[in-house]
Amino acid sequence: LSHTHTHTMARGMLLWSRVLWLAGHGRAHRRQFTNKPPTPSLLAHLEARIKVLGPLSVADYMREVLTNPVAGYYVSKPAIFGGKGDFITAPELSQTFGELVGAWAVHTYTAQHTSAPLAIVELGPGKGSLASDMLRVAAKTMPGAVELHLVEASPALRDEQELLLSGTPAAPEQRQVEQEDGIRRSVTPQGYPVTWYRHLDQVPSDGFTCVVANEFFDALPVHQFECTDRGWVERLVTLPMDSYDDAEGVEAGEGGGGNDSGLAFALSAEPTAHVEAAEQLGVIPRGDTLIGTVVEACLDAWPVCKHVANLVSAGPGGCALVIDYGEDGGTQDTLRAFRDHQQVHVLSQPGLSDVTADVNFAHLRTAFEINGVAAFGPVSQARFLLSLGLDTRVKALCASATPEQAKAIKQNAFRLISSKHLGERFKAMAVMPAAAGPPAAFASA
Repeated sequence: LSHTHTHTMARGMLLWSRVLWLAGHGRAHRRQFTNKPPTPSLLAHLEARIKVLGPLSVADYMREVLTNPVAGYYVSKPAIFGGKGDFITAPELSQTFGELVGAWAVHTYTAQHTSAPLAIVELGPGKGSLASDMLRVAAKTMPGAVELHLVEASPALRDEQELLLSGTPAAPEQRQVEQEDGIRRSVTPQGYPVTWYRHLDQVPSDGFTCVVANEFFDALPVHQFECTDRGWVERLVTLPMDSYDDAEGVEAGEGGGGNDSGLAFALSAEPTAHVEAAEQLGVIPRGDTLIGTVVEACLDAWPVCKHVANLVSAGPGGCALVIDYGEDGGTQDTLRAFRDHQQVHVLSQPGLSDVTADVNFAHLRTAFEINGVAAFGPVSQARFLLSLGLDTRVKALCASATPEQAKAIKQNAFRLISSKHLGERFKAMAVMPAAAGPPAAFASA
């Protein structure tokens, strides 16, 4: 990648990034970290793309720095989980998380009194820990009636998930089939089928489908819009105005402290097509708004919600559970970046940091409901887990553990519900068919 990239190459990179996102890339798609030295290739590519095509939307910047197939975050920082990575997810922290999510899925399924098999679908399964814990619980309570479907585009992560779930890597002949249709199949030692898909719309809807999206939506790219005296305009990522000629339609912005990339934020001089789309979806406030107000909108979440709604309402029915960090509405700038467990400037060293934004659950609720399903919540993760019996499960695990193990079990479970850790920042939302009532843990939500 260099400054000599053509217009066609730049558009090709954009299309590839969109393919990766539509394939189901979420935060859990990130692999293991290897202290790879910084590379200037992605920054050079971004500079070339801006010079050829003009400023990037914040969403396109996120796509590039996270999913660029040559130097994006998923490639250049192949450990992202654990102490050596950039963050720790709940399933890696405690098995109780996945077990209770699995128990919720089984309870919601049995309450519908259907004879169809339970099809658990996870978006962005990461290392496979959550899927493994959910399947273990479901298999104990529903022997012979459970299927596992994983939406995962990365062959390397599929290998890791298959090794955890089935105990064996994929056979060479299976890899050949996978290359042709993007679907991989395996079986757990207990005989439960596991199927991998590149795209959510490949998942069949012939069973009772329970879709689980844990820390999935927060990794989808967001657009940022700002209210000005000219109305709503879009925030962009660009170069200093004196560094290239094609800078029309952009108001100069600032890079900000800690930014070592030379990139800068700016505002579009006029409303963009993304502004119009956000207004049509109702995510931009109407009427008088304070100048300087910022709204974030994850436009990519809407087609995902449509696919999920179709699975929930098709055939014998279904349900969905979204767990992520965010708020139920609000207007603010939540875009941030993390590297080695430290927050850094969003534009610093593109491709070497995890760039993320809070999930707006109010937007998700609207996206689900306009597609004919009911959304309940959000409720705090603490409330969700405690109402499902976290305390009881912790006591059961500690009863057969050593003192050292029991201490770790209690500490990690506490982090799941503590307001200082994951308990309040993370929230849960349930999605059900339109005629269904609230499921367990959401009765008064």
